[in-house]
Amino acid sequence: MYKKLFAVLAVILAILVSGCVTEQPTGEINQSTNPDDTSNSSKYSEVNITQHVETMTFGKTIPTLGKTLINLKENPSTGYGWNYTIEGDKDAIEIIEDKYIAPESDLDGAPGTRSFLIEGKKAGQAKIIFKYERNWENNSEVKEYTCIVNVIKIDRYEISKNPNITRNYNTKVVLLNDEMQVSLPENPSTGYKWVVDNGAPKILELVSSKFINEKNAEDTKDVVVGAGGNRIWTYKCSESVTVRLTYYLVSPANEVTQVEYYDVYIDLKDAEKVAENKSVKVGEELSITHAMPKNYAGYAIEISNKEVLNFETVSNADDELNITWIFNATKAGDSKLIIREYFGEENTDAEKITTYNVKVEDDVVSVISSN
Repeated sequence: MYKKLFAVLAVILAILVSGCVTEQPTGEINQSTNPDDTSNSSKYSEVNITQHVETMTFGKTIPTLGKTLINLKENPSTGYGWNYTIEGDKDAIEIIEDKYIAPESDLDGAPGTRSFLIEGKKAGQAKIIFKYERNWENNSEVKEYTCIVNVIKIDRYEISKNPNITRNYNTKVVLLNDEMQVSLPENPSTGYKWVVDNGAPKILELVSSKFINEKNAEDTKDVVVGAGGNRIWTYKCSESVTVRLTYYLVSPANEVTQVEYYDVYIDLKDAEKVAENKSVKVGEELSITHAMPKNYAGYAIEISNKEVLNFETVSNADDELNITWIFNATKAGDSKLIIREYFGEENTDAEKITTYNVKVEDDVVSVISSN
């Protein structure tokens, strides 16, 4: 549906500790609840390194080829840093990036962030043990976090061809640096759970994942056993791009029964908005051409009704100064077509949004643009 020319790494300064967390978390994760809950994760954003060893166990569930991010506060000026070991099924996951992100503050001694990007390689369970310690001292650790990563096998091709799997397509528009939420029904007592595939975990940062019991929406601590509710994910948007979130509803037998796709469009607050008018006969191609300056960074296309209008191709082979999108009108009806374009070395430099209200008629396709 869309194409991205490039994406920049986002600077993320908060700890993502998704898990079943209590005030003094110790021992193994409670498997009776979803291990991806992060309702109390903010309590561990700052820990005094002079205290006794702090321990915590939390969990993450990802699909095969899916990625998840773990961000931990780190202050190299103290001599402390994060080390990790992997236990269990070591082939189930791979830490594909281990990166220190310096703080935005210019103050000496300000803490930064150690960021670990984890990818699911095959179905299985692995345990990552993180220790905050000084490498030259024995028994110097002051924090020990254990992350249990469950990798669920997801065959995306088979899912796309299986008529028995419900698939829904959704869109969300959010402004840069704002938070957004996705809410889906869930009942932990059935054994069914949502497995999330985040297309860009560095850009669409998971802030929290909470289960809200429908009978105790105001007080999530008093959960009625067996009662259903909603799983609510909260994300922070750190770059002006388009990101796809995919939610797989997985049975106790690890079979996918439902898929919810969310295309998230992250817009600038001061994005330029323009309008154009076009028309074309039914059965012919609808062609839209925009200028493509040197600072052109990428684009995203949103079509509200793909039964009426569908994207065919994009080209700038004949004219390096312009870019042309070609669409097919396939059925009478209405559809909204939105083209988002990004400019500058950073995707957050500038954005242009063109909105077309497309009415497809039996003999002609008329296009009326609007802000």
